[in-house]
Amino acid sequence: MLMVDLERYDWAPEARPLIRSTEGTVKERLPPRVEIRRGAPLELPHILLLIDDEDDRLIPSLGETARKSRPLYETALMMNSGAVTGWALDTEESWTALAEGLEALARKAGGRYGAMRPGEDPFLFAMGDGNHSLATAKAVWEGYKSAHAGEAGLENHPARWALVEVENLYDPGVCFEPIHRVVFGVEPPELLEALASLTSVRCTPESPEGRVIRVESLSPEIVTAGLQPLLDDFIGRRKGSSIDYIHGEEEVFRLTQDSARRAVGLILPPVRKDGLFKTVARSGPLPRKSFSMGDAWEKRFYLECRRLFH
Repeated sequence: MLMVDLERYDWAPEARPLIRSTEGTVKERLPPRVEIRRGAPLELPHILLLIDDEDDRLIPSLGETARKSRPLYETALMMNSGAVTGWALDTEESWTALAEGLEALARKAGGRYGAMRPGEDPFLFAMGDGNHSLATAKAVWEGYKSAHAGEAGLENHPARWALVEVENLYDPGVCFEPIHRVVFGVEPPELLEALASLTSVRCTPESPEGRVIRVESLSPEIVTAGLQPLLDDFIGRRKGSSIDYIHGEEEVFRLTQDSARRAVGLILPPVRKDGLFKTVARSGPLPRKSFSMGDAWEKRFYLECRRLFH
């Protein structure tokens, strides 16, 4: 768990800060979230930031150091969810190791994802989950900063920071699942004809009447970067058509088995971890519903919190 500086984050598609959104942010979702956060005494976040540490060295090494000290907390979790233990990184050795590790990843990022533009920050953190939660924290900080401009101590106000969980993209426990698509109000031939214009994918019908199409990626980039804009345009030009986003292949087959529904399913390929940072660095935030971290049944326990407003 870390606090991150919201001055180093921006969800705008054209922005290239240290912390970047991986999915488009819907501005209309922010106002009710802002009202909840503004003036809240505590924050208990569900914000996951990813680092691109292919060797998986930084977090395990910090864990080894932390476990030499006494845990801050340790408790069993409900519903057969195991247990959780938390340690503090509170020594100079730990802080030095963390800073040096993040700086090394930032230096790698400077050349890993293509040439950086003038004034562009290295791409160190990618949003894994909680995109709108971090955008809300940013909006609250910008509002507070504007309302209290010139006040002493403003640059160190707790609202400038957000509490997040940092995970390594390559940690075996971080699982990416594709989110499939079902398009309603169309027939397979017309959708296949539209998909044929995408050179980055191969589409193969694999059900009776071709109502389920398996999409294979021919590029290292995440498939939705090119697919979703095409689908949005395709649906926008057909009155009565719509799209839904589905977790699990079985549900796609179930929704498309009745031909009277005029539904066509698209089974998307597994999400390649090595494509996430590269795709976002080159193209900006991904289209909505590009991937899911973990399965729907996995649980999240809100244990870590900090004081936000006094």
